[in-house]
Amino acid sequence: MTAQKGTHEFSSTQSRNIEKIVKSLIFSTIKSWGGKWKLKKEIPFSDIFTSNNISFQKNGKSTVLKPDGGMLYYNNKPVALFEVKYQKARNNACERVFKYIPIIEHLNIEKKNLFTFFYGSGFSENHKGHICGQTGATVLSMQNWGATVFTNLDLPVLENNLKLKLQLLRQEHEA
Repeated sequence: MTAQKGTHEFSSTQSRNIEKIVKSLIFSTIKSWGGKWKLKKEIPFSDIFTSNNISFQKNGKSTVLKPDGGMLYYNNKPVALFEVKYQKARNNACERVFKYIPIIEHLNIEKKNLFTFFYGSGFSENHKGHICGQTGATVLSMQNWGATVFTNLDLPVLENNLKLKLQLLRQEHEA
């Protein structure tokens, strides 16, 4: 999404950096899995909702979904979606992650295969171990809905945990 002229950009350098890290980790994990596995960066809404008759760009083409980490396909069937949210102490970037729930449900992707990555000071725990405000509410909501949630993990921990989750996903679909 591009910000209108005269407004602040939606993505910060920090946000783009964590998105690059997540994409790199996903790609490096699945690249040796073979041709049945594909990671798509953009998915036309007309591929998701075949009854799409309202979601179009000005050029007449279908609006596209662009999850930050992409959508993973196995045998041309979507099996996972990866979304990164970076948020400073204030704002509501985290709340945009909820738009993926109806898409996940419509595509019959298991809830746990909505991988959400929450980073930035807005997702930091305070001295009581709480994530305050709407960011905490978003993390709790996604966890209780059943999504896989990664919050402000150090890179080695993120890499290890993500690889384990992706290997389980692979085993489930190749079994």
